[in-house]
Amino acid sequence: MDKKQIFSKIGLGLALTIIIGQLLPGLVIVIIPGLAPFALEVTYLCLYGVAVPLMLLMWKNLPRVSIEKRSDFGIFRLMGASCLGLLGMYVVNIAYLLVMILFTGELNNIVADAMENMNLWSIALFMVIIAPIAEELIFRKLFYGLLAGYGKKVFIIASSIIFGLYHMNIGQAMYAFLIGLILAWIYSETGKIQYTIVAHMVINFIGSLLPLLISDNEVLTILFGVSVMVIMMAGIVFLVVTISRQRKSQVPLISNEVLEPIRVRDVFSNLGMIVYLSLCMIIMFIVQVMMLII
Repeated sequence: MDKKQIFSKIGLGLALTIIIGQLLPGLVIVIIPGLAPFALEVTYLCLYGVAVPLMLLMWKNLPRVSIEKRSDFGIFRLMGASCLGLLGMYVVNIAYLLVMILFTGELNNIVADAMENMNLWSIALFMVIIAPIAEELIFRKLFYGLLAGYGKKVFIIASSIIFGLYHMNIGQAMYAFLIGLILAWIYSETGKIQYTIVAHMVINFIGSLLPLLISDNEVLTILFGVSVMVIMMAGIVFLVVTISRQRKSQVPLISNEVLEPIRVRDVFSNLGMIVYLSLCMIIMFIVQVMMLII
């Protein structure tokens, strides 16, 4: 199997996951209307109970490389990287909301609006625990095996593009791409998936669940706003310090042992990936149009 066939099979697996993950929950709820209040739970069960296992089955025989466990990242570096991920999320969210206000005159955030009507325990279980574990195992650990042999830069950039589009709405896709870059870098440099799982859980908890938990308390909401500013500044400091240390040591930020060098665009120049990219773009367009209409 040549590179193009490998990448195409990866893309078709992702496309299958998107199709099943989007259509099956709706079909289940149509057949059993009583499950409508549990749409989040149904969606995640269909995604991780049906769609993802089928995708992994498709990828079973694809060639992979292993990763060596490297030096410890350290708790403070991990916290700094998490702050940088949150910084990217907040900056992109602010920019996205400003654009929405400019074009619609309204403050629309599809993710925040959807979560307001969700059960907090479900958000904690699926978004803060299950999703980070599953997504790190797939988009970092598994994709490292599939892509890192062609260069760690290819793995970091390509897996982050795929991860961003997987979220299928424009605002989330942009900051998920940035977070994906950070998490993929952490994994490629440490070889420890537990680091990226913890960082992902922290980002999802602070970015989604925590604001809902304190929304009824004015004092805690104000303190949270101050904390967000501190987190953003910590993210900037981490970025500046990391780049400064890298320049002084003259050690590449990304150690890039390449078995067979390719370009990032080569990963996406095949039928399977084009199908996946097209599906994600179509769904994002439909979601955006619905937001503008509603």
